[in-house]
Parts: sequence; structure tokens; C-alpha cells
Amino acid sequence: MSASSWRRVLMVISAVYLLVQIANVILVGRSIGFGQLLELGDSTLFIQLSSKPWLSGELWGGGGIVFGYPVLLKLFGLGFGMLLLQTLGSAAAWLVLGWEVFRGSHRASVGVVSAGFLMVLSLAPEVSYLHQFIMTDSLGLSGFVVMVAIMLRLLRTGSQVACALVIPVALVWVEIRPTNIVFVLLLSLVAVVWAARSRRRDIAVLAAGGLLLCAGFAVFHSQQRGQVVTKWVVDVGLDDPEIRAFLVAQGMPINETVLSLGDGAGISGDYAGRMAADPSLREFNKWVEDESLDAYTKWLLRDPAAFTADASRSFAASLPEKPPDFIIVGQEFGKKITPTARDAVWPIGGSIGSLAWVRPHLLLGLIVGYTLVLATVVLRLRPKMWRDARWLTGWLMVYILPVHVGVSFFADTVEVVRHGLGAALQLRVALVLLIAWSVDALWVGRNVQPTVGGRGTSSSTRSSATEGLVATTVDSDLNSPALPDVDVSRSSSVPSSTRS
Repeated sequence: MSASSWRRVLMVISAVYLLVQIANVILVGRSIGFGQLLELGDSTLFIQLSSKPWLSGELWGGGGIVFGYPVLLKLFGLGFGMLLLQTLGSAAAWLVLGWEVFRGSHRASVGVVSAGFLMVLSLAPEVSYLHQFIMTDSLGLSGFVVMVAIMLRLLRTGSQVACALVIPVALVWVEIRPTNIVFVLLLSLVAVVWAARSRRRDIAVLAAGGLLLCAGFAVFHSQQRGQVVTKWVVDVGLDDPEIRAFLVAQGMPINETVLSLGDGAGISGDYAGRMAADPSLREFNKWVEDESLDAYTKWLLRDPAAFTADASRSFAASLPEKPPDFIIVGQEFGKKITPTARDAVWPIGGSIGSLAWVRPHLLLGLIVGYTLVLATVVLRLRPKMWRDARWLTGWLMVYILPVHVGVSFFADTVEVVRHGLGAALQLRVALVLLIAWSVDALWVGRNVQPTVGGRGTSSSTRSSATEGLVATTVDSDLNSPALPDVDVSRSSSVPSSTRS
């Protein structure tokens, strides 16, 4: 098949995928009602903030809470509009990533298979369940997918459009969940490395500088880290004798009123009002604001081995061997569930998405090992690929994974299952990219040139016999040819079927 034929195949796959996502919107809306989505954890707080006037500082993040999500709730409402935004926003993000992988592949068939697999992966309940809740998780995972696509686009083409988009996307994304700062810093590192190797250094430097500013803004603006500590102190520490004794030793005031807290009080929407209204809680509240972060850090780092083990267990918990039930998780932690909330709706395509997600730990471990061995062997056979921008993305996503897991655990020891999904998704996307690029490199041959800020080509494609082939397969907008399934690196002629 020619590259144009494979492109048409991917267009059909994309259309079917989009129809499935639209059908899921209708299915969920009819099942849980079009009036209001399900609630978890911080939903009550987000709903309260969304009811603030447009000129209210609280709506726009004046209190340090995510400034984007309450505004979206105010714009799109708490029901069908938000469901449509979260579901189709996710679909758009995965389509962008899938097509970017296709355009970055030397073999069109490899690109189509990889893009299709990514779309199927997004139908897994771990991802698609999240669209049904008033929570930032859905948009957070979608933001991750968009950031990976932008990274690939920047490294492949040096696109000024991608450079312009990366800053606002990163800014909103790190506000949705501050632990995303880890990935933004990773992307900054990639941009710096790319700047050292690319002729488009101006674009790379601008991208790296903008990303660092986004990360810095999130660090100094967001008080979600304080919210995380409050949840840990109130909902975990006060009920655990060992942690409570440790906190008292760190100066935490203690009295009967403080001991009566718990059962989700730290994440309830009226927590701040209760702290301000009760004089017996003022000293405790002041300690929480001023000193609890240091105490939290000391507790987690008191035993590095235990912290590593706990973080690993939290990551394993985010890789359940059966579909997640977020309603049960919510009840387990004493969270408020609306009276009308029912179990999350199993999405259309959820079964095939579950297969793509790969839940059994043993099988997932074998796939991880196989992927790393395969990619290492390919790099031995194709040493030039170390300079290929695509490999930089896949390998660094693997390298940063332990840091992401640790930071996610540090950022919230209360809901490790849900908050570990970002790292779990990062692992799977990295595996898809490494396998795709490995097969692509083996198939194309030794003469393929690495992609650094532009498109790599094989030496044989520069011959006059294949110039027509490249010309017909170049995506003129993205300067990215996707070669048909003919090994042009080993052939001096072009089959007649590819000349049209």
C-alpha cells in the first residue's frame, strides 16, 4: 500500500474513533443524567468556586486553587457541557498525538498501527471513566497527551506554532495538577538539548524559557501543595497514633476539637470556614499553614527506603488488575458522593481499551522488559538513532517515570490510586513510542538519518529514482513524509504502484 492509502486508512480509524467518543457522551448523559456529572474528592470545592462572580478572585485562582477548572465549570456548567468538553477534549488530544506519531514515522504502516493503538488505549476505563466526574483528572491526562504531541512536533519540525502553543498549554496543565511540573521540566530539558543540536535554536530557547517560567509560576502560585498537606494531616495523621505523635513532636497543637476532625474534613468545601469560625482551631490552623509542609516532608523522608517502597506500592495501586471503581474509592476515603451519583458508566470500546491498557502486572512487566531490550538492541544496530529526536522523547519519558511516581506519592498520599494514573499513562505511552520507533528503525534500514529539528531521510531516498516518491508522500504542511511499505533504503527503483 502507498503512503496515501495508509493515510486514508488512518482517516477512517480516526472517524470511527471520534464517533465512538460521541456515542460515549450520549451513553453517559442518558445513564447518569445530563444535569450534573458525578462527584469525587474536591468536586464540592470546584463547584463552590465556579459559583463565584466573574470578577471574584477566588474564581480565578486568588486562593491558590486551580484557576482554570472552576472557570470552565462556570462556562460549560456542571452537566452535559462539561461532559462534552472533557470527552471530546480527550478525543482531540489523542487524535493529535496519533497523527503526530504517524507523521513522524518513516513507515506509514507503522505510524497507522501506532496511532490506532493509542486511540484504543484512550478508551480504557482508567482514562474514559474520568470524563464522567467533576474533577480535573480528565483534562489533566488530556493535557499530558497534548504535551507529548507538542514535544514530538517541536523536535521533528521546529514548528513556531508548536512553540507558541506549548506555553499556554503547559501553564494550564501544571495548574491542573502541580506534579505535572516534573514533566514540564523534562520538556524544558529536551528543548535545551535540542537547542544544542538544532539549527532552530531560537525556537528551542524560547520554548525552554517559556516552560521554565510556567513551572516557576506554578510553584509559587499554587497552594494545592498546602491542600495536600492539610488532607494528610487532618484525614490521615490525626487518625494514626504514630503519625499524630510525630506531628505533635513537630509542634502541632492538639486538643479535643482537633481530634474530632477527620472523615474527609480536610477536603470538605467548608473546611476553611470551620477553621476561621472555631477559636479552638485557630492555633492548629496557623500551624497547618506555616509549619505542616516541613513536618510532612520530614515524615516522608525520614526513611528513604520506606518512602521508595511506599511510592512504588502507590504506583502499583494505580495499575489495578481490574477496572477501577472510583465510586468505591471515594466512599473508602469518606468523600461526599451526591445522592444521585451511580456507578460510572462502562464506556463503549472499554473492553478493547482494557486489553490495550494491559492490567496483569506480570504481563505488563514482561512488556516493559521486552520493550527496553528491543529498543536497546535497535540502538546497537542503528547507533545513529541516539541522535534522533523521537528517541529522546521515548527514552526520557521512561527515565523520568520513577521521579514522576515519587512526586505523585509525595503530592498526595491520600488518593494514590487516582493520582498515580498520570504516571501509569506515561509508562504506556512511552512503551508505544519506543516500540513504534524501534520497528520503524529496523524496517527502514541502516541509512536512515536521525531527526533533529527536522525530518530524517535515508541516503537512498535522495537518489533521483526515489525523489518522486518522497515528493508524493511529503505532508507539505508539516514537512513530514510517511514512506509506503517499500524498503526504499535497500531499493534503487520505485514500484510503479507508488508513482501515482
